[in-house]
Amino acid sequence: MGSRRNGYNKESFILSVDVGTTSIRCHVYDKEAQIRGSCTSKVVPLYPEVGHVEMDPDALWKGFTSVVKGAVQDAGVQMGQIEALGISTQRATFTTWDRKTGVPFHNFISWQDQRAAELVKSWNRSCTMNIIHSVMKVVYFLTRQKRSLAASLIVFSTQHVTFRLVWVLAHYKQVRQAIDEGNCCFGTIDTWLLFKLTKGCVHATDYSNASSTGIFDSYQMCWSGFLSALVSLPLSIFPKVENTGCVPAVCTDGRGFWTTREELKKLQSIDKVFLPKGTEKEGAISPDQEYIPVLQRWERALRRSMNWYKP
Repeated sequence: MGSRRNGYNKESFILSVDVGTTSIRCHVYDKEAQIRGSCTSKVVPLYPEVGHVEMDPDALWKGFTSVVKGAVQDAGVQMGQIEALGISTQRATFTTWDRKTGVPFHNFISWQDQRAAELVKSWNRSCTMNIIHSVMKVVYFLTRQKRSLAASLIVFSTQHVTFRLVWVLAHYKQVRQAIDEGNCCFGTIDTWLLFKLTKGCVHATDYSNASSTGIFDSYQMCWSGFLSALVSLPLSIFPKVENTGCVPAVCTDGRGFWTTREELKKLQSIDKVFLPKGTEKEGAISPDQEYIPVLQRWERALRRSMNWYKP
């Protein structure tokens, strides 16, 4: 993987950033999925009250930028050689911010936060939920639609964004005012980082992050209008949901890298069956031998990145 700059080939790399609950980690990967540089920064949780778990958005942004710069420096490469950035974040941690200025209205509220615990219990025991469960069971019996079955079994959780966001709207006047003015953005960490990185041009998330909030309808693949109306959450604040591949990036499937759909189709046509470790299967086409070392290095790199084992 490389690009031609000023008449010569310049090697390019991919950045991978993991924003976890306790740390932010960044790795620089080369075209063979080997780690060329790394950097780590701690995440400092805040506990303003019993049961409240928060993170400072400014501190998180500084930590994010510092590990990116540190990993690039550790790899001994230039920022201009970075072709793409992959971001993995803790799920269901969110904030709201001013659409015009990008300034958060409050700290990130962690997925561990318990401020909405009583509200969750109250709703799960409510007559409204009992009626919804009963009606959806009847609908499922008549239609056999899986969406109706899921609705008949729905139970709220404190790990879902839903009632922590309801709590925010009830306690922060500036958020309600921004919503009335059409100037409020909601987002999990990935959405906020993307908004910051694009200087406010992109307010989006992907389907996996959206589905972790508890407000996303995974059957219709959109934010749930019914659930939002039920708990009085405005749909206008939610980010656009996109496939991860819609964001311009260099991606990998373990066999190599591509930057366009045409290159991806070309790679996909090479091997009809993709076997990650090259294991022969009766009646199946094995990947070309040249891909096997790349696959193995990529798997090791992912394991190191996720701390599944110590290299």
